[in-house]
Amino acid sequence: DLFLASLSVINFNDGNVTLTHGNGALQIDTDSKLEFRDTGIFINSSEDGQLDINSDIEIELTSGNIDIDAVVNQDGDNDLYGNISINAGDNISVVASDNLSMSTSSDNGKVIISSAFTTNAADATTAAVHIDANASAAGSILDIDAGILDIDVGANIDIDAETAISIDSKTNSNFTVTGENKNLTLGVATAGTGSLILSSEGTGANAIDINATG
Repeated sequence: DLFLASLSVINFNDGNVTLTHGNGALQIDTDSKLEFRDTGIFINSSEDGQLDINSDIEIELTSGNIDIDAVVNQDGDNDLYGNISINAGDNISVVASDNLSMSTSSDNGKVIISSAFTTNAADATTAAVHIDANASAAGSILDIDAGILDIDVGANIDIDAETAISIDSKTNSNFTVTGENKNLTLGVATAGTGSLILSSEGTGANAIDINATG
């Protein structure tokens, strides 16, 4: 056994590494690394307040729960929250055996999903952002719940349903084209006996009401 008093120092002169013991901690000097196996796997502090965990192949965390908090200053109600950034040269996969949740705790917080992918003529059908609700499974539902749903696209909006498309509104609904000299076309693009059907279950005189100001 080796017993060292408080504030003891172990100095490896050949490697210029210093270990200092004090206040219940074992501290390695700021210019040194704690290596495993080879020089490509190590832990060090390259900058003040920054901890670097490096591996030339893989970093694996195994635990019942993994909690990552980006809190700079834990001081009661004055916590300073930082950012969590994940950068990968290839794919990033997140798989949960149960629920996968993304949320913000701030009243003005946002959840942003974006992609820098740009299509060309050869892959014009490739989606930059793809949300798959297991469409092949019966009863699979993609549920979007929002106070206001704002969809802004630079080209067409294509809705392809195997059966019916139903819009259920709690109040009156409007399909409106804004701006001057714009057309709104309701059409049937199928051949053969395809029909455009306007139907209403209203019992009033204006069950179907067509108006024009021209």
